[in-house]
Amino acid sequence: MNNTNSLSKIAVVLLITFGLVALRWRPVEANIHSTEEIHSTVKPFLDKNGFTITQQTQDQVTASSGSCDVIIKEVAPEGWNESQMMVMAAGRNLLFVTRGQVYPGQQPVWRTWSYLQYYRVMTKIGMPVSKAFVFGVSPSTGCNAVNIDWAQLTPA
Repeated sequence: MNNTNSLSKIAVVLLITFGLVALRWRPVEANIHSTEEIHSTVKPFLDKNGFTITQQTQDQVTASSGSCDVIIKEVAPEGWNESQMMVMAAGRNLLFVTRGQVYPGQQPVWRTWSYLQYYRVMTKIGMPVSKAFVFGVSPSTGCNAVNIDWAQLTPA
């Protein structure tokens, strides 16, 4: 019974997605967050964990705490700039954080892309739903990254 329910839900999502693609539906972009939204999410998290921001750009924040430095960058839910994050994090640890979950090493593109599609559909029909950031996080090897609760890197 439960398996049939899950398959039905997957079938509905696929039908809606393929239907929208076939109609060339272009909703308002949901994956582009303003600089203020990014910084208002990242700054309190870094402050709480004892980091000092050393550099900020539109979609990236670099911070340090003692011998630990960390780069936090918003990445696209579709995964198209995941490789940029991997190059930037060369020789460092790499993890991805979205919706309170932490994924080491590789962005869960199917999960982040499908939530983006869900967000687009729900906002198009007027349903309230929260935005989801997808952050690539690269702590230096000098960090004790295990002791940082990265799952708290979510909008307030």
